[in-house]
Amino acid sequence: MKQFKVYNTLSMNLSNVFIGLTENHKLGLAILIIVFLFSMVVFAIIYGVLLRKKNLMTEKKRLENSNIFCNCILNLRTQTVKIIKLNNLDDIQTIPFLDFLTNFSVKEQNDLKLWFESLVVEKDPCENKKVFLATEVIYSTNKKNIKYEKTTLTVNQIDRAANVIYFIKEPQKYIPCQIKNKKLLKNKRNNEIFLNYSQIKTLFESNELKKGSCYFIKLISKNDTFCSFNEKYIFYKIMNNFFKYYEESNIYVLFNEENPLDILIFDSKGYTEYQLANRVANIYNKIQRMCDVDGFSRFFSIVAISTKCEDLPHEFDKSYGLINKYCSSMIEEKKCVEYLNAKSNDFKALQDTYSNEVSYIINNGLVNIYFDPVIKITPKRVTIFGYNYTPILSGDSKFVDFEEFKKYANKFDYRKECYSFVIRKTISNFINQKNNASYRLFSLIDLQDVPYANRLFPHISDLKDCNLILTFKNNEFIDNENDEEYIHVIKNAQTKGYDCALYRNINDYDLKESTYKLFNYFLFNLENYKELKSNSREFVKVHCLLEKFVKFNKPIICVNVYNWAVMELLIKCGITYFSSPNVFSSSTLLSPLDKKTLRKFNSIVKE
Repeated sequence: MKQFKVYNTLSMNLSNVFIGLTENHKLGLAILIIVFLFSMVVFAIIYGVLLRKKNLMTEKKRLENSNIFCNCILNLRTQTVKIIKLNNLDDIQTIPFLDFLTNFSVKEQNDLKLWFESLVVEKDPCENKKVFLATEVIYSTNKKNIKYEKTTLTVNQIDRAANVIYFIKEPQKYIPCQIKNKKLLKNKRNNEIFLNYSQIKTLFESNELKKGSCYFIKLISKNDTFCSFNEKYIFYKIMNNFFKYYEESNIYVLFNEENPLDILIFDSKGYTEYQLANRVANIYNKIQRMCDVDGFSRFFSIVAISTKCEDLPHEFDKSYGLINKYCSSMIEEKKCVEYLNAKSNDFKALQDTYSNEVSYIINNGLVNIYFDPVIKITPKRVTIFGYNYTPILSGDSKFVDFEEFKKYANKFDYRKECYSFVIRKTISNFINQKNNASYRLFSLIDLQDVPYANRLFPHISDLKDCNLILTFKNNEFIDNENDEEYIHVIKNAQTKGYDCALYRNINDYDLKESTYKLFNYFLFNLENYKELKSNSREFVKVHCLLEKFVKFNKPIICVNVYNWAVMELLIKCGITYFSSPNVFSSSTLLSPLDKKTLRKFNSIVKE
């Protein structure tokens, strides 16, 4: 009660003071209060703006950091991941493996975990091509809005002894994600974008794309280059570049596991011929620019075509084959981009004429096999060591030579038939004619033909009597010497009883010594060295190269030697194995050396 009286007395005193103020004093006090309140409001607004700006800058920096390359080291023993951001090498984080997985979609976390664990279980020849396309979940600062982004995780190296995986994390932010915030992105599409062959085939033949359009992008290895690329990684890079410029709502993409660099894109929306021609030109230019920047253009030729789905055959297999073959023909004609009217007479003529010609030659056996002897020189005598062979087309043909025929056979999916037909005929002729069990047959083979050879050889009778030597081209191993897939080809052939030879031109790139040690023979092509003289720069170059291979203690065979003068110079340098259609006559028969040739050799050796 006493406190109430005090409070009441104080209130009455303040009221009396306020009543006792003059009008001017009252106005001044009111203005002071208003200014104070206004200042507080302004301060609150400024503070709110600055705080929001700070949060936006923090969010922007965080999102920028999510869009950079990271080198990552996963240690499965300690269950940790070390993350090294390539834009700031001082920024190194080590986090638990489970925390790393939480950066990705819940639907993919278990698959991603199993994928990493499978990498250290057993050796895979294609392990350097392992790529996982993951959906990264990026939260904003208030955790209300969610951004989803595709990220490639690419294996760089695996240390199985330590259970450590080195990989690269790279955002591919333009590839559409199927998990989306509808309020943010306003996209209700739930179906997958990347489909396998059977899924695309079902979609195509169901007529859902009847009124749509398609684009085909093909990367083809350039001649005389064979470099190891992570083709799945290139596929995702190209698709990321594609979706950067084109909306994805109506697009389906074929992901071909066997060849990811044959990229078929369907757009369910139809376009006019003029629009398709412009769109495919833009697509080609964008992808070509990307390939230039990333260095892929040095090793690949790029072609792109567009067409209407309604112009293609209803059967997807046939349509896919026609498009693929047309792209291959564009390389020969030095074309890069084109709108294709699949009903045009030119396209049908290309398919029908050359495809039928290839089939006709194979079915009727219109190839003759010419043998070139490989001779061995010793101080006492000259003997035949074995034979090379050259296929030559017989009769009239649209093709200039066998090499052109082989290119078109590859284009029209006759590679397997072409290889099988030629090698069967060669081995049959060789076995039936040879009169010396020690004669060897040097057979030049492309790495792409090895699978056909593995399936074919067990069915060739008397092959064990052939002394077959598989001869590989030097340039096919460039950039692949650390790829166990290719080295395994050599070792596997040798375990099956075949010797392996390496065929190289003088100007080819050098491989590692460990690679050269795998081979049993070395063949050097001298067809471009016609005027070798002992004091010439070209001879010094050839001599130095041959000397490098003496240390491997394997037979060195010089092939396509131009004339006797060059051969005599090489003999004096210590070369004892030769093969040359210019010096020794080529024939469909295994012809012995004539007496004139033997006398010539004897005179050179005795000098």
